[in-house]
Amino acid sequence: MRPLVTGRLDTVVSSRGKNKGCLVAFLERKTRFYLASKIPDRTTKAIFSAIEQLCRLFPKETLITFTSDRGKEFACYPLVERKQ
Repeated sequence: MRPLVTGRLDTVVSSRGKNKGCLVAFLERKTRFYLASKIPDRTTKAIFSAIEQLCRLFPKETLITFTSDRGKEFACYPLVERKQ
């Protein structure tokens, strides 16, 4: 069942082979609107930068939550919470 409220985002980070570059994808759970950003590696710094870019694109009230897996690249969540 789809959520009733928009602005709740899921995140996915994917890389292939020996290349460190990867994509971080953001999925808006109600509308299934996808945004993706190329990042240089799977570091916390790269993920935080991608989230900051996303936050600059949309009004603050449209981004309610981010859901991520427990990967170490998402260890920046306290910084994201403070920015909100």
